[in-house]
Amino acid sequence: MVEHDSSVLVVALSNKDRLSLSEPETYTSIRCKLGDNVVWEHLLSNPTCAAHVRELEIQREDLSRRGIMDEEDPFLTPRKKTVQEITTAPEVSTSEQVVHSEQLLMKAIRLMVNLESFTWDRWVPEVNQGEEIQAAEYQLHYETHRGDIWTALRASAKLERLTVVDLGRAILRPTNIPVDVRSIFSSTIFTLSNLTHLDLKMFYSPADEMEGSYGEYEDEDGDEELLPGRVKWERLHDLLSRCPNLKSLSLAIYDHDFYYKCGGNPYTNITPIFSKLMGYWHHLSSLKLRDIVVSDSIMATFLKTHTNLRNFSMSLSLEDELPELPFDLESYVTDLSRNEILSNIESLYISPPRALRPILRSLRRPSPRLRSLGTLEPCDWNASEELHADENYVSSLDDVWGYNSPATETQMMEDGSPSPGGSRELSNLLSGISNVRSLVVTDVKDLRQLDKLVRATPELETIVFRDSFEYLASHAAPHTELVSYLSHWSRLTTLYGVALWPSTTDDDSHLDVSSEFVLSIARDVVAQCPLLQHVSWIDGTPLTIVKENGELRLESLS
Repeated sequence: MVEHDSSVLVVALSNKDRLSLSEPETYTSIRCKLGDNVVWEHLLSNPTCAAHVRELEIQREDLSRRGIMDEEDPFLTPRKKTVQEITTAPEVSTSEQVVHSEQLLMKAIRLMVNLESFTWDRWVPEVNQGEEIQAAEYQLHYETHRGDIWTALRASAKLERLTVVDLGRAILRPTNIPVDVRSIFSSTIFTLSNLTHLDLKMFYSPADEMEGSYGEYEDEDGDEELLPGRVKWERLHDLLSRCPNLKSLSLAIYDHDFYYKCGGNPYTNITPIFSKLMGYWHHLSSLKLRDIVVSDSIMATFLKTHTNLRNFSMSLSLEDELPELPFDLESYVTDLSRNEILSNIESLYISPPRALRPILRSLRRPSPRLRSLGTLEPCDWNASEELHADENYVSSLDDVWGYNSPATETQMMEDGSPSPGGSRELSNLLSGISNVRSLVVTDVKDLRQLDKLVRATPELETIVFRDSFEYLASHAAPHTELVSYLSHWSRLTTLYGVALWPSTTDDDSHLDVSSEFVLSIARDVVAQCPLLQHVSWIDGTPLTIVKENGELRLESLS
């Protein structure tokens, strides 16, 4: 039995009866574990086979472990797993075995002369001692490198796609990895060049855990401020400056320890990089930044300059800490709307919601290409209280998904665009964005707030709720209230983040996904939402609704 498709090559090389599976023309893409040495040995003894490889993915030891580094589509997934699940180190090979495997891999990579895509999705490489040495000023400048994974990749002239995960040190580091192994952030990875797709996810973990904490910082009022972020951007700039044809950039740098242990700013400011490389990436179509901040003026200019963006995502992972926003474009709305920013945007995810609103107000109307949008929240924070006090209050909430402003509301044209000479104070931020298929919303306190949302998004297929409708969990049949609203989305296939089942019942067996009680509720929901396939269980676990031979069952995806 082959547990994973990626193990087929390993099985073939381990069994002479199945050796034909390993023929060179069969494998242009290899996905396996670092310790699958039989693969590297086969490639080393068959350079022709190695030359056929276009894509190589080194997978983590335990594929079931998910965590903050496993960036998932926010439009298709519920909340992340718990901290305990992502900080427990899996059992891995001994350090000597890992070093041996990495040395074999490095040799094999040098034979992959046509390699186009490389993914490293596991713990930091132990053979990670590459160094850059520059000659004295009076001599010619040159670099020499001691071998590691990244210098081996330099031999792959066709390498365009690079995806790397660095899980850092401390509790995230397996105990048998030597403590002196340097992080990827300190490696020669930044000497690569000519990439078109770059995806870096890193826990910043310097050898000196207190780095950046020396000194005192106070604001003008004498209150303590967060210490300035400590991640240096210069080497990242060097790498990006050698990638003029970059099409996709995904960058996540987590420095949570700096905040929790030292009171430092956990976010990395890359304003100098954007400032120096403004307009440099003419082909950039996808930008995803996590725990990254950029100054307001530079971000405004960046959005005006990079008109080809189709996918833009930017968010912070510590929602209740300073700085509150990755950027704030509130004072740039008029200028941005004149330039009709993001005219080609298809997927837009900005969090917290307050950072998204100025962008939505600046978007060209109509925006027929926009299919995925998040994170939205109702703008009237007192709505739920008012609704309970006055049942008719909701009918006056025209701006429930809009923008609270003392300015006179603009008269909208039929296509959702503002009338000539009008401002961008939209009564509903979703006006003219009626083709949205996926949506992430937060802080919805009353179901009646969904009225405007349903009308504005008739094509919606996926919706993810966050921190919404908490009161429904204590209801005996929460789905009965929800379904009357959900059924208006005739295309709805995915619903995450809301309770369809009560959190407690008199009979604990009712909390089993295979119980008749649970299935009867699922049948009620499907009767009114016939296309619904993906929902959340009580604890947030994603479930799939399977209909087969007239029967219905629920399957867990975790």
